[in-house]
Amino acid sequence: MIQGYSSTGNISSKNISEAYMSLPSNRVIEGQVISKDGKNLRIEDKSGTVMDLVLKKEVEISKGQVLEIKRRDIESLKVVSQDKITEEKEEEVTDEAKLKDLGLKTTDENKDAIKNLKRFEIPITKENIERYVAVKKTMENLRANLTLDAIAKLQGAGYDLDNMSVWEIESAMNDISKNDTTSLETEVFKAYMSKDMSYDEARKLAKEIYGVDMGKDVLDSIRALSKMGIEINKSNIDNIHDVFSKLHNIKDIDNKTLIDAIKLNEDVSIDVLYKLKNYIQNSSIASATSNSVAYGASSVRPLSENDLSNMENEIKRFIKDIGLSEADIDISKDLLRKNQGITKEAVESIKELREILSELQKLMDKDTAAYLIKQGLDLGSKDLKSLLEMVKEFQQELELISLNQFTQEEILKANKLIQAVNSISKDKIVDENVKLVNLISDKKNSDGYEFLFSQARELKVLSHADTVVLRAAAIIQSVESLDTAQISSYTSNISLLDIGRGANIVPRAFNYQVSLTSMEFEVSTDTANINSLSSGDSNKTEAYKHYQYLRVNIRAVHIYSMVAEGIDPLRSDIRNMSAYVEQYEYRSSQYSLSTMSSFDSSKLSADIVKNPSINSMRSVMSMADNLKPKSMVTQLVDKIMEVAERKDLGDLTKVMKTVVKTLENNNNLTKETTKENMTMFYQHMKEAEEIVKTLKKEDKEVFEKYLRQMSEYLKESSKASKGESMLQIPFYMNQEGSQANVFVKTPKQKDKIDPEDMSILMDLSTKGLGDLGFYLKVENKSVSVKISAGENVLSSIKNEMTSLENLLQNIGYELKKVELSGDEDTAKISFVEETARQLPSGLDLKV
Repeated sequence: MIQGYSSTGNISSKNISEAYMSLPSNRVIEGQVISKDGKNLRIEDKSGTVMDLVLKKEVEISKGQVLEIKRRDIESLKVVSQDKITEEKEEEVTDEAKLKDLGLKTTDENKDAIKNLKRFEIPITKENIERYVAVKKTMENLRANLTLDAIAKLQGAGYDLDNMSVWEIESAMNDISKNDTTSLETEVFKAYMSKDMSYDEARKLAKEIYGVDMGKDVLDSIRALSKMGIEINKSNIDNIHDVFSKLHNIKDIDNKTLIDAIKLNEDVSIDVLYKLKNYIQNSSIASATSNSVAYGASSVRPLSENDLSNMENEIKRFIKDIGLSEADIDISKDLLRKNQGITKEAVESIKELREILSELQKLMDKDTAAYLIKQGLDLGSKDLKSLLEMVKEFQQELELISLNQFTQEEILKANKLIQAVNSISKDKIVDENVKLVNLISDKKNSDGYEFLFSQARELKVLSHADTVVLRAAAIIQSVESLDTAQISSYTSNISLLDIGRGANIVPRAFNYQVSLTSMEFEVSTDTANINSLSSGDSNKTEAYKHYQYLRVNIRAVHIYSMVAEGIDPLRSDIRNMSAYVEQYEYRSSQYSLSTMSSFDSSKLSADIVKNPSINSMRSVMSMADNLKPKSMVTQLVDKIMEVAERKDLGDLTKVMKTVVKTLENNNNLTKETTKENMTMFYQHMKEAEEIVKTLKKEDKEVFEKYLRQMSEYLKESSKASKGESMLQIPFYMNQEGSQANVFVKTPKQKDKIDPEDMSILMDLSTKGLGDLGFYLKVENKSVSVKISAGENVLSSIKNEMTSLENLLQNIGYELKKVELSGDEDTAKISFVEETARQLPSGLDLKV
C-alpha cells in the first residue's frame, strides 16, 4: 500500500498520486473499474483508494472488472479525495432530477451526456442530450469497427468517404459486414470439425451475461454460437432463443390463422404467423372480404356452424369435383368460416404452408440457426419457404461432410487452424501477432508447419483467404532475415514462397496452384539509382530492405485485401508487396479513428452537438485530428525521411535532414526569422520534388503522394495566414516535430491588428510540458488570460502569475483576470467561441 503524508500528518491525495507515479515502471497497479471513457478510467484498489487514470493506450475492460496495469502504461494518475466523491454524488442526484424533469430515463448514457454537456458549456436540453448520446454511440462504433479492413472494403465498393456523413458510413459499414461471408462448404466444415463447448463453460458464460443461472435452451444457444464462431453476447443468444420460442408457439397454429397470413399478400414468416396467432383478433385482416367468386364466398355474412353442418355433403361433392379429397374438408370449412371461397389453389396453399412449417419445426436446430445468423439473416422475417431451403442446404452439406471418416489427428489439427485464425488480429503487425508455431505445430513433429503447406483435408476448415494469411504469417514469423534463406537470384521475382522454400519452411514438393494473379518484379533500368555496387548487389540490398519492411509493417488486413483484389500474396514479389502496403496505409489510415491516439469520443461528440454542420467524415476527422496540436508538415517530413533512408535514397535523405535543421531554427518565434526559415523550407522541398522526378515508377508514386499532401496542407495554411490573422509555425524541438498555431483577431471593422483591442491564441505542444494553450483577450489595454495545460503543469504556472502581472504593467497593460484549466483544450474552445462570429469568411480556423 502506498502512503503519503501532508505536513499535518494526514494522508494527502496529492502525495499519494505522486507516490504511485514514482513507483518502478514495472510495478503493477490493481483496482476494480468504476467507470471507463476511452483511455480515462476510474478504479478503486483493495484499500478503498479511488484513482482517476489516463492510460497511454486504451484497454479492453468493462465496469466491474479488475484492472491490472503496469505503472509505465499509465499517462497520469490522480487520487480522488472523499470530498470530491461526495461532490460528484450530489451532482449526480441533481443530474438525475434534471433528466426526470426533461422526461428522460436516468441511464448511464444520459447521465454521461449531461456531465459532458456541462463540461463543454452546451445547453442542457432534451434534444442536446439525445443527440449527444446518439453521436457518441456512432463515434465509438466507428472507432471500434471502422478498421483499415472495413475502410478498404468501403472504398472498394465505391463509397466516397470524404463526403458521406458519419451516420451514412456507419450504415454502409454494417451492410458491408453482412456481405462478408465465407462459402457454405467452409462454414459447415468448420462447424463439423469445431470442438464443442462444454455445458459447464456455457453455464459460466450464461451467468456472466445474465447474472443468474439459465436453462438448457440458453446454454444450447451459447454452444451453437461458439461452434459457428459468432460473438457470444446477450443479443445473439436472445436472437436464437426468440426464434425457437416463436416456432414452439406456432406449432399448433390453426388453419384460420394460416388463411389470414395468406390474405396479407406478402411473405409468410415466423414473425407474421406469431403476431397473427397472438395479437390479431377481429382485425381488418380477419374480417376482410375476398374478391373470390368461388364456391361459398359471401358478401352478406359469415357462415354459421349450423350452416356448415347443413352444407357438409354439398361441400364434399364440390371439393371432389375440383380435384380435392374428403381429407380436405376441414380446410374447406375453415375457408368458409373466414368468408373465403373454396378453390383448389387456396386449399393447396394452406396445405403447403402447413407442410413447410411442420418440416421446419423438425429440421431447424440451434447450430443451423447460428449459421444463418452468421450469414446476416433475420430468421424471424425470412419467408418460410426460402428459410426451409436454406436449412436443408446447410444440413445436406453437414451430412455430406459427416460421411468422411476423419481421424482424431485431423480433427485436432483442424481445431488448431480455427484457433489460429481467430487469434490473429487483422490490424496488428503479422510478426507481432500471436506466434503460429505455438498454435498449430505438432510438438511430436519438429516440422510443425508442414501440413499447412499441403493439400490436407483439415485445411478445408479455412477460407482461401484465411489459408493464405496463415501461410504468409508462418513464413514471415519464421524467417527473420533473407540471410537465413537461400535465394537463387535477386534480379528476378522473390516471393514469400521462394523465401519459405529457401528457409526450409515450405516443402519443395508443395504444389501451389491458385487463380490469383501475382505482382511480378521488374528490374529497374534507371541508371540514376545504380551506385558503385553491381546491379546484382544493388538488387540484393533492395530485396533485404523490402523484406525487413514487410516484417515490420505488413498486417493481416493487407493480405486479406490483396486476396480480395485478386492478388496472390504468396507468389507476388516482396518489393511490389511493400509498395502495396505503403499505398494501402496511405489510402486507409486517414479515415481510421481507431489509429488516432488523441481520439476522445466525449469531446468530439460534444463538438458535433455544438456544431451540427460537422457531420461529414472529412469534417469529423479534421475535428478529431485537431483536438491535439501537431504538425502535418513535420509528420510528412519524418515520413519522407524514414522511407528515403529505408530505400537508400541518399540525395533525398540529405535534403530532408536539411529541412529538419531549418525547422529547428523556428524555436526563435520572431516574425522575420519565421519568414526566412519558411522561404528556405520551400526551396528545400522544391529540391526534393526534382529528386523524386528521377526515381523509378513505384518509388516516385509513393513520394509524389507525400509531396502532394504537403503542398495541399501548405496551401491551406497560407490561406489561413492571409492578412496576418494566423501563423502556423512548424518546428523541431528535442528531435520531435510539432507546430505552434498562433491566432490573432481584431474586431472586423478595423483593418490592422490593434494592440489595445485584440484576441490572441497560442496553441503548442512541447515534449517536457505537454500540450499548452494561451488565450489573451485585450480590451482597452486590460488583459484577460485563459491558460490550459495538464494539471501537473498548472501549479508551476500559478507561481509565475506575479511575474506575468509585473511584465504586463511594465509595457502598459493591466492584468484583469486569469483562468487556469486542466482541460488542455479550454483556451482553444474559448477563442473559437468568442471570436468565431467576427472571423473573416476566408479564414479557415484550424485548431
